[in-house]
Amino acid sequence: MIICPIKLISILGFDLRHYFNRVAGRTFNWLSRPDWFNNITIPGWRDWIDILVLAFLLYGLYAWLKGTKALQVLIGLGFIGLLYFIARLLGLFMTSWLLQYLWAVILFFVVVIFQPEIRNFLEDVSPAKLFAKGSKLAAETIDELAEGAFQLAKSKIGALIVLPGESPIDEFLKGGVFLRSDVHKEILMSIFHTASPLHDGAIVIEEDSIKRVKCYLPLTTDTEFPLMYGARHRAAMGIAERSDAICLVVSEERGEVSLFQNTIIRKFSSPAELAEEMRKSFLKEGPKKKRTQTLKGILTSNFPAKVVAICIAVFLWASLTGQKNAEIALQIPLKYQNIPHNTIITGEMVQSIKISLRGPERLIASLTPERVNARVDLKKGKIGNNLLEIAKKDIRVPPGVDIMTINPSKIRVKLEKAGEK
Repeated sequence: MIICPIKLISILGFDLRHYFNRVAGRTFNWLSRPDWFNNITIPGWRDWIDILVLAFLLYGLYAWLKGTKALQVLIGLGFIGLLYFIARLLGLFMTSWLLQYLWAVILFFVVVIFQPEIRNFLEDVSPAKLFAKGSKLAAETIDELAEGAFQLAKSKIGALIVLPGESPIDEFLKGGVFLRSDVHKEILMSIFHTASPLHDGAIVIEEDSIKRVKCYLPLTTDTEFPLMYGARHRAAMGIAERSDAICLVVSEERGEVSLFQNTIIRKFSSPAELAEEMRKSFLKEGPKKKRTQTLKGILTSNFPAKVVAICIAVFLWASLTGQKNAEIALQIPLKYQNIPHNTIITGEMVQSIKISLRGPERLIASLTPERVNARVDLKKGKIGNNLLEIAKKDIRVPPGVDIMTINPSKIRVKLEKAGEK
């Protein structure tokens, strides 16, 4: 069974095991050199932009996964990677061999298990979300909703209220009755009253009106969700962990009002406290205040995590692209392509060319003629002698490597019609 994921990954073109082994091995071979620190170049302004972008992505990934099981899995993967690096550095053949072969299998199962989280992450970073306005509520609607929730709690009437955020939730809703009604505590009482045919399920509130009632939500898949909570709470957590919606739950047994957002559950003791919390996310004209607060705390909030992200980004830059440049000369094969129809190449053919390359020492040390491709395009070739120039665009090299010289830079190719002597 273990071989199946490896075959699938190879079919898709991602031979992760060999790629990870190659990158890790070269990195540690470079780090194990006594003069590795002296080979690091001083980063320029482009390098600092590169480092800051990577640090931003690392911190964003940490902030998005914070408090979730996915973060624990990511830390575990990092620990396995660290063990592999140490095993390679110390020459532990069996350990490095085992981790090398298991790495691709582990990544495959991580992608399968955390498919919903990966999907939510891609939705969160989608450029379309930047233009999403989200669902905002008037202050009067928020007050009515808060007072209605506590009136339901006082009457020991259960309720489930969904407030969508910026991402759509229609795909998670099943059933329901569509309507358009203003939000009033009396209407909420009548909908969730046990004698009402609409009391079962959840209601959806958008743009200061009740849009949908008697909806059924997906239940949470968290096996550690507290057993004290019933079906309403499990449904609220189910929609909250799948989207950025906020869910209000009124417990008919305990008479409590709870708010579910992401994986966090908050309980409130008064309508004013609940309304104040809801204003932070749903009050109209509120985004500007929220953006101002974010800019003020962008450097100071969660400072240790940001420092760690920058340090990791600097280390990755130093180990991958920050070495001093080196040069190498390679004799590479020359391939001819797009030969005109019914035409053949006659006479002496240039089979290879010599090029000199320059780039980071780690990349240069790993270059072989097989990793560099040189092609001559004969699409515009004519019968007879053709003088063709070999330009840098005709040679494919790994990113970060520059072509310095090409010898010869021009070649002669003689074309004749097929069948002629």
